[in-house]
Amino acid sequence: GDVYKRQERAVALDPDFVPAWIILADVYLNRMGYRMPREEAHELARQALDQALRLEPENPDVILQLAELIRGNHEYSEALLLYRRARKLDPDAPQVDYATLLFTVGDLDLALKEFEHCIDKDPENFSLWYYYASALLSKGDTESALQKYQKSLEIAYGGFLADGVRATLAGMTFLYGDQDTAQNILVECLQHNPHRIDFEKGLIAGIRGIMGDKDNDDDD
Repeated sequence: GDVYKRQERAVALDPDFVPAWIILADVYLNRMGYRMPREEAHELARQALDQALRLEPENPDVILQLAELIRGNHEYSEALLLYRRARKLDPDAPQVDYATLLFTVGDLDLALKEFEHCIDKDPENFSLWYYYASALLSKGDTESALQKYQKSLEIAYGGFLADGVRATLAGMTFLYGDQDTAQNILVECLQHNPHRIDFEKGLIAGIRGIMGDKDNDDDD
């Protein structure tokens, strides 16, 4: 039978079993958009998580899942309340989603604090350093931001997403740092993956155009 019908039967058989409600919410969300209308899937998932939270109101995992669901519907104020509630229940747990939402709504001081906490727990996560750098840049601390973008690149260097980090560092260095250094990073961008024709090379071409670099037009 259909997996979501089986999971609905599971919660009917044991309506006090919290993990079953969590799985049911995931099942609804996995059907969203192609086997179930988005609004219906979202509402059913929220009902399942609300039930899990009624059963275990102090369960930080349930609270975080509900916060992420609500955030996906752009209900940022309610999502922030849930993230803060989870933070109080589990002060040491890293909350990357909380940090990025704080950044999204412009609470930069608290976002920076959360990113620092997450980095302390997972210092080899290049995405954390990247978001941290972006928050610093929004705060106006361009020197520190460039350092953190560089740290992100050092960690991501050989990975699939490293090209994007490298191109961002080139652009930010051009805008806020030294233009000779920016040129060197542009060369690294092309040397690292010369056959990619996408956002990174578009960014490189744009920066070169602004800088008036006509000598490298035949690189593409």
